Amino acid sequence: MTDARFPALRMRRLRRHDWTRRLVAETTLSPSDLIWPLFPIDGEKRREPVASMPGVERLSVDEIERAADEAAKLGIPAIALFPYTDPALKTDDGREALNPKNVICRAVRAIKRATPHIGVLCDVALDPYTSHGHDGVLVDGYVANDETNAILVKHHIGILDCAALDLPMLEPRGAVMAELLFPDDRPLRVIGMHLDLSGLWRRRQMRAIFEAVARRPQLMPTVLMGDTNEWRVAGGCLRDLPPGFRLAPTGPSFHARHPVAALDRIIVQSPLRIRDAGVHLSGVARRASDHLPIWATLSLAS
Repeated sequence: MTDARFPALRMRRLRRHDWTRRLVAETTLSPSDLIWPLFPIDGEKRREPVASMPGVERLSVDEIERAADEAAKLGIPAIALFPYTDPALKTDDGREALNPKNVICRAVRAIKRATPHIGVLCDVALDPYTSHGHDGVLVDGYVANDETNAILVKHHIGILDCAALDLPMLEPRGAVMAELLFPDDRPLRVIGMHLDLSGLWRRRQMRAIFEAVARRPQLMPTVLMGDTNEWRVAGGCLRDLPPGFRLAPTGPSFHARHPVAALDRIIVQSPLRIRDAGVHLSGVARRASDHLPIWATLSLAS
């Protein structure tokens, strides 16, 4: 036994073998800990080197889509997008940020179509769109926070109100509501719901949702969507739909491995028109949940 002390005696772990290094490692790093930054640009099949970052390229939307798929295959859970805006589109007030067809919006839509399970992070900022390069609107040479925030929260679709709806329940279930404002002052109410599994409370829950809608101060067309857990097309809670509501023909979504039941529904009120509807079928969707995603394309009456 020795009574030597540091620095004469330096106790060390054995690091020669891989198993001992892994056994005593305090920190581990895996693809799940990473976020991959990507830099979208306009065009097609474009890969443009970034001079200030050797080995990094700006990518057109189609290349971004492929990169997102590669990230998912590598096990990277999220990507972050930082757009390059054509200087001709930059203005003092950064108005290109509000364009629903700008490069960042198109990139997000493309990624979510191709790789819906991967996370997409976007920078809430105006500097990619301002001609002066500052992260906001300038007033007397300074960034004006109030004016900048007004632009940052102004989107193509406005939010009039949102709320959680109270439902009678035996097991944890719920519904949430958002009232939206589309261009030309056209409002739309959207309700997401997950109804009772047992079947004992579904009709009461559906009635509670429509009673909450009836109490809303503003009339507007309404769309309900979510897992109704109702197997019968014209039975159970679905027979309690008020006049003017109809089911979008999405198709069977459960079970994801072998869909035979249309438990998930999109319920549309007139005068909304159902242009198309269906079920999203992909290997990723089948792995993500026991329910497949459903979708519908609607149009607002003029």
